[in-house]
Amino acid sequence: MKVMEASSRTDADAAPAPSLGALVHGVVNSTASIAFSVGALRAGGTLAGNDLEALARIEQAAAMVADTVKRFASAAPARPSAARAGAIVDLYEVCCEVADERRRERGSTIYCRAFGDSRGPWRHAQVFELTKLMVDSALVYLGADAHLTLSTTGFERHVRLSVQGIGWLSSEARKACQQIPSGVAPSLNGLMTVTTSGPGTVLSIHLPR
Repeated sequence: MKVMEASSRTDADAAPAPSLGALVHGVVNSTASIAFSVGALRAGGTLAGNDLEALARIEQAAAMVADTVKRFASAAPARPSAARAGAIVDLYEVCCEVADERRRERGSTIYCRAFGDSRGPWRHAQVFELTKLMVDSALVYLGADAHLTLSTTGFERHVRLSVQGIGWLSSEARKACQQIPSGVAPSLNGLMTVTTSGPGTVLSIHLPR
């Protein structure tokens, strides 16, 4: 029994501590479902009176948390980037960089979340520019005050990058968004899709590893 306890402690000690950036974004992500739920309920137009007041209080509390964490994130040290060709780039980390930049420059409300392995042999500058243009396009077409969620989902041979927000896109806006990859990084061979689910719109691109 003593040997097993010693082994357990060794494994725990060897586990890598979460980075400051990961902790910050983890807290920010916890407000994403609140923001989207409030927006969806308000957009439904079926609530009134005390229900709307309760929604406002929930939204205010979530905003206070997001604002506190946003100020904390702006003071965090910059992440090193993998800029050379052939380097392994973590697309989730790129999302965090873009989100931080847009929060600082525009005060945008952007959350980040990751599912599975989001790493691939891409050029950092290309995926950064692609992610930034997807975010900027969503802010243009859904509104500058739109709350966005950036998501990365890892599959065996590719990683999906998604930008989600409340609102709908016109047919012209859809066409413009679908042309983003060809104008920014055609060598990535990414396929852009624009879908509408409930009250929201999702821009997604699948990037081969």
